[in-house]
Amino acid sequence: MKHLRWTLFPTALWLCLLASCRQTDGQEQAEMMGYRIFVRHVADSLSAHPAGVVDEALARMTRTTDSTVYYHYVALVAKAYSYALRADSAGVYLDRLKAYCDRAAGQPSTADLLSDYYNVWGNIHVRQGRLPESTAEFHRAFDCRRNGSHRRALPEIALNLADIYVRQGDYVQGTRWYRTALAYCDSLSVPEEERFPAYYGMGQVYMELRDYPQCDYYYGRAAAHYDRMRVFEQLVYLNNRGNSYYYREDYPTALGYFQRSLALAAQYPSMTFDRHLAEINLGETYLLMGKADSAAWFLNRCRPFFEEMGHATALYYIDTQLIELAVKEKEYALAARLLREASSSEGVEPNMVSIRNRVLQHYYAETGQFKEAYHYQAMNRRMDDSIRNERVRMRIADMDARYQQDSTLLAQRLAIRQANDSLEDLHDTIYLWVLACLLLAVVFLYYYNNNKRKQAITQLQHRQQIRALRIENLRHCISPHFIFNVLNHEFRHYTDEEAKNMRALIKLMRTNLELAQEAGIPLAQELDFVTTYVELMQRSLQHPVCFHLQVDSRVCPSAVLVPSACIQIPVENALKHALAVKKGEKHLWVDVGIDKGQDVRISIYDNGGGCQCHSRQDSMGIGMRVIFQTIQLLNDVNRHPIRIEVADKECPTGEMGYHLTLVIPEGFVF
Repeated sequence: MKHLRWTLFPTALWLCLLASCRQTDGQEQAEMMGYRIFVRHVADSLSAHPAGVVDEALARMTRTTDSTVYYHYVALVAKAYSYALRADSAGVYLDRLKAYCDRAAGQPSTADLLSDYYNVWGNIHVRQGRLPESTAEFHRAFDCRRNGSHRRALPEIALNLADIYVRQGDYVQGTRWYRTALAYCDSLSVPEEERFPAYYGMGQVYMELRDYPQCDYYYGRAAAHYDRMRVFEQLVYLNNRGNSYYYREDYPTALGYFQRSLALAAQYPSMTFDRHLAEINLGETYLLMGKADSAAWFLNRCRPFFEEMGHATALYYIDTQLIELAVKEKEYALAARLLREASSSEGVEPNMVSIRNRVLQHYYAETGQFKEAYHYQAMNRRMDDSIRNERVRMRIADMDARYQQDSTLLAQRLAIRQANDSLEDLHDTIYLWVLACLLLAVVFLYYYNNNKRKQAITQLQHRQQIRALRIENLRHCISPHFIFNVLNHEFRHYTDEEAKNMRALIKLMRTNLELAQEAGIPLAQELDFVTTYVELMQRSLQHPVCFHLQVDSRVCPSAVLVPSACIQIPVENALKHALAVKKGEKHLWVDVGIDKGQDVRISIYDNGGGCQCHSRQDSMGIGMRVIFQTIQLLNDVNRHPIRIEVADKECPTGEMGYHLTLVIPEGFVF
């Protein structure tokens, strides 16, 4: 018992640990599922109400036990702070996220967290105007995400890379990354209604290349899903679509899109960056439409915000428009002062520099400084030629990329066509095999049913033959019912002893008649009949027979079935044909035992000299023939047959005798 307790204790401990591990795994999965549901729920609020997202995420962090899920919330808080333009607060949480990733390096979940880390930093750098730094961060985010498990975020990072390349004037790379985003959308089965960021990004590329039909095509595909866009995506779409009409000098249409952008951003106090960006666009559009007062109001309203941010590109652009406004108002002293105080062109996009040069050309021409005006005119001509040449090169590169993509798609279609042809051939082959299998199944079922029908007919014939054999056996008996009636009539003339013997005889004959009606009877009945028969036969013999009956204790006579008369007829033959003429002691043995497994073995043997004595009368051959034929018919409907062995063997007295053995298998059916 002591040993048993020490054996069970580690088993119980192991089961407890296993249950604990399963409970822990289930809790981690539940927390991760809760995080993902929360992210989907606040997707729209992230840009519109980032402060609320921060508060809810921080509250959820206090209830989170799994470290991976906890730091997913940390990344979400940093992202929300970046939308709220609180770069310092975002940096604190990003540092915590990076420290955890360094500790848990090498896991897919860590790669996803690192991707979030680099992606948030990339967006912060974009808002601060540091485009080269943001490009590097987005590339790191993309590489990490490819090694992670949440690959559905890959199109979003590819779109960030495309946008940043377009802002830097590298439209070939921008187009490449937009197409990469669409390719990932295809491989990840992203629904069509979620691909609009790639569409309005492609629209912006073709706007910069001045390919307006393609530009309108992609913007049209994006506009079809405007109602499904989140707020910041609607703002990006409205701003870019307005720019496409600005470059076509369709200022009233462009003004309408910029006004919609400002109205949308004004609904959300946290979207100060987008609101002031719309004000810049409105200021320039009003300036180009000759509405100086409106232009001045919007430009002066947004400048302090970008000055506080230190956004070099935005400040450069605003100063350019303010200088142009002063020149148009003939306020040359103000224009000169603004020019002296204007921000540097370092790191500014070439388009912005070109616009500034045109404004300076106009200013110097108006103030009579023609040498400087000619200088900026020549500089602009060179820059315009360079930009024009660059646009031509990029359009050629884009056409080449589209040609290569079309060639790739054509090759893919050919491969798909070949695969479909092979698949059709395979389908035809499969159909043929299925048809062949069906035919084989039909043939098999036909032969199976036919064999079953034949077996049923054979069994019926066997039963009829068994009945015929029983009738033939009965025909060899002297009319039993006649004998019963005569003997019952004669009983009154007999003494009590004689009547007793006659009643035993009548019982024997009645039993014989009843047993002859069944193919299988209990072994107990057969042995009782044989015992009675031997007792009656003793009186007809000159010398009594020593009858030996042995039944193994493992055999239950009432539960074992044997063929009817299978012991009676061999015993009768032994008494009538072997032992009746034998001189000296007469012995007859019936042994019932167990053979291999649970098979029942019945042995009948005597010391009457062997088969010659048993073969003296024809009647003996008829009875045994009935037994043999009955057993043969019964064997035909059983998997394991009854075995019969007949031989002359030495009996226990040392004499030769006739030896018959029957082995009845377990479960034999009669």
